[in-house]
Amino acid sequence: MTTLGSPARKPNVLHISTDQQRGDCIGLDARGVRTPNIDRIGKQGVRFSKCITPHPMCQPARASILTGKLPYPHGVRDNGRNLDEKIGSLGLANVFAEAGYDTRFIGKAHFSSNETFAPTGSPECYHSTADFPADWGGPYFGFQQVDLMLRPHHHCGWQDPPFTLHYEHSLTSTGSGAFGGNGSRNSSNCSQRISRPGGLPTNRCGISRMDLVP
Repeated sequence: MTTLGSPARKPNVLHISTDQQRGDCIGLDARGVRTPNIDRIGKQGVRFSKCITPHPMCQPARASILTGKLPYPHGVRDNGRNLDEKIGSLGLANVFAEAGYDTRFIGKAHFSSNETFAPTGSPECYHSTADFPADWGGPYFGFQQVDLMLRPHHHCGWQDPPFTLHYEHSLTSTGSGAFGGNGSRNSSNCSQRISRPGGLPTNRCGISRMDLVP
């Protein structure tokens, strides 16, 4: 409780973005989809039922969330077009940082292209990620600290370190996400829970298990 004359406590702000999910594919829309965690957030918070994405593709939409701009002004008009880090670094994360917040990004960023013909110098580029040491954690696009996933889709293939980022490091390490220390990926048992950077639970198949209900 805030008393008269005492400074107001800043609220913690958590932005959750799901990938490849239609806006009406949640339990609140009675489509037979079971998403209890998302439903609870919708019931206890504010739900923008008329909100639409500025672009149907991943990279432009994410760039718009970060910058507050439409695709043509920020320059990312399709997947495969990298967001200028000078523009991105002035966006949402920077606004919160200037207001005194500690900012962190966890998961799939996709502010830069993954699959390219040549190295781009971005940690999200398959050809450049080996240039970043395992203990690298930002800053990145205005976020002070990041724990990133490099290969978010099943068709991306799997690589061993150093061609990995934080999530893959966790899965192939001998620490909390140990696979026996042999550097190989074992996807035969998806029911076993492990820890990832930040302590978020995941399964051994490399999918964040926030709201998937069989």
